[in-house]
Amino acid sequence: TYDLAGRTIGSLRLETLTDSLFPQGGPGRTAYEGPLGDFALTELTADIDGQPLQFSKQAYAVPGGTSPQNAVDGDLLTSWSPNGNIGRNNTAWLGLSKPISGKRLTIRMLCEKYYAAGIGKFRWSVSPDSASPTSSLEPEVQDAIVAGTVSDAVRFAFAQSRPELADAVSEVTALETIPSVPMSLVMQERFSNDARTTKLHHRGEFLQPRETVTPALPAVLSSERTSAVPRTRLEFAKWLVSAANPLTARVYVNRQWQAFFGRGIVKTLDDFGTQGELPSNQELLDYLALRFMQDGWSTKKLHRLIVTSDIYKQSATVPPALRAADPENIALTRGPRTRLDAEQIRDSVLAASGQLSAKIGGPSVFPPQPVGVTTEGSYGALTWNVSTGEDRYRRGIYTFAKRTAPFAMSATFDAPSGEACVARREASTTPLQALTLLNDVTILEAARSLGSQLASLPPARRVNSLFMRTLCRPPKMSETIAIDILLEESITAGIPEASAWSMLTRALMNTDEMVTKP
Repeated sequence: TYDLAGRTIGSLRLETLTDSLFPQGGPGRTAYEGPLGDFALTELTADIDGQPLQFSKQAYAVPGGTSPQNAVDGDLLTSWSPNGNIGRNNTAWLGLSKPISGKRLTIRMLCEKYYAAGIGKFRWSVSPDSASPTSSLEPEVQDAIVAGTVSDAVRFAFAQSRPELADAVSEVTALETIPSVPMSLVMQERFSNDARTTKLHHRGEFLQPRETVTPALPAVLSSERTSAVPRTRLEFAKWLVSAANPLTARVYVNRQWQAFFGRGIVKTLDDFGTQGELPSNQELLDYLALRFMQDGWSTKKLHRLIVTSDIYKQSATVPPALRAADPENIALTRGPRTRLDAEQIRDSVLAASGQLSAKIGGPSVFPPQPVGVTTEGSYGALTWNVSTGEDRYRRGIYTFAKRTAPFAMSATFDAPSGEACVARREASTTPLQALTLLNDVTILEAARSLGSQLASLPPARRVNSLFMRTLCRPPKMSETIAIDILLEESITAGIPEASAWSMLTRALMNTDEMVTKP
């Protein structure tokens, strides 16, 4: 609604404006199904002081697109749209059948298609003149010319009309073009004066709304110390990481502790409620949570604090009597000894062989695995085209995930399928895991690669390099002697030296020490 203050109008002008927040700059807000950044003004109605405006057949659009007449023809199947002019301001001019004056102008716009096609940002102008414009210049250029000012827009419009400046104009236009970037739908809080009323539906029946409900914290999380009860998503997010709510920090440090020790201070990682287990050391949990917040929620500082502690640096070897007294290491009588996660096992093997790619980001990759895993899977077969080059050796987090047919090696080592969020992975021990470490293509390729590298080193450095790269420790004397004997027997049997070192590498990659955190 606009205040006319008694002015007479003969035409309306609608400018749809671009913005970097819109898909491809807009001016529309179409984010899926239709062209990104598109809009469709299906129907436009307006009145002055309650008297409907009658539009003439005169309509004009800059820089083009469909005819604005489509928006005032009473047909919901037609519309005014940019029709390809995405990333540019679009203007529609609509003439009235006869000039009209009044106090209040009300405009109603309906923007819909078979996809959401709203206008992102727009500006209305009125004029007493009902004659059709004769210039194809953009409105701001026309306004500047009428006002007698020489603006940057006027200069650029003049440059566009000169053929000798075509190359320079093309360069400027290319620089001003908003690059295409991935877009995602997000939720945004409504303004406080436009908050939606939410009602509790009786027995879940959407046709029976009853009591009005408002955003608030669950009573179990509220306390007298909660100074400001969050009412919006932003306030709730701030409360989650505030000193008034120590739960977030406790939950986070407990999960980090479990990652290092195999068991959290609270064993039930996903349940800190009344049905969860009590902390094995409440003071330690509180200290870590408080320290974590004081350190600016830095995970790196938390990890450094844990791994440099005397508790973490304990030996994992303990007498049988002590192990029997504390089988789950709840009292932290020994250092942690837990198996690596599935992705870590593969990554550590690739890192030991020097094949692991350090590339960050990018699309999913397809490491080698048995063909039948995806081609014989349910809900449609997937052709697993094995990646080549660097992509063949990307980190495990970049492996393509098919929910109904998880990556074979990951599934073998207890990685979740992705069908549900899990707080803690279970660790099993099966014959298939040993067979995978012996025969998987990734293991064989890594062993061959590292074996060839060791064979090219000076003999005095080979054994030490093998142990440091696989087990991260120097070899014991007994291990060195055993390897020398095995290597001599292999070469005597006619096995090439590089192949012999590959067999030794493969053997070490199959040890429990290779897949277990010491």
